[in-house]
Amino acid sequence: MIASLAVLEQPEDGPDVSTRLLGFSPEQLVTHYRSLWALLWLIRPELADWARPVRSWLEQSDLSRERMDSVHAVTQAALKAGLLDVTGSVDPYRRSRVDVFSVLLTELRSVGASRAIGEFHTPPDAADLMARLTLQDESRPGQ
Repeated sequence: MIASLAVLEQPEDGPDVSTRLLGFSPEQLVTHYRSLWALLWLIRPELADWARPVRSWLEQSDLSRERMDSVHAVTQAALKAGLLDVTGSVDPYRRSRVDVFSVLLTELRSVGASRAIGEFHTPPDAADLMARLTLQDESRPGQ
């Protein structure tokens, strides 16, 4: 659902996408997500196989009430938290610089689990800087 929402644009002078989606019922949201991915395949067919794990849950012809209610709850939480404020830019460059999934995975994983596997979120800008400092003499374009 987060991946589905992250492909939406929020035009500065257009209707508020979040407000509209917040008014959808669980059934309307599932229909919306299915339509969104169908349209995405027409626009970007090369992503169909790559994104299959992200949207495979939508292929079930008969989603349970519990699943639809979960879709609704996650969508509501993401929109109320301001997801489209971060991902909804119409500027492709700004959209490409957003790393929602790293933050999402960090938030979903408990502190204990992160410590146990030694995994901690590093913001992309900090990771880029560390790579440049570490590889300053060895790096070449394309590496």
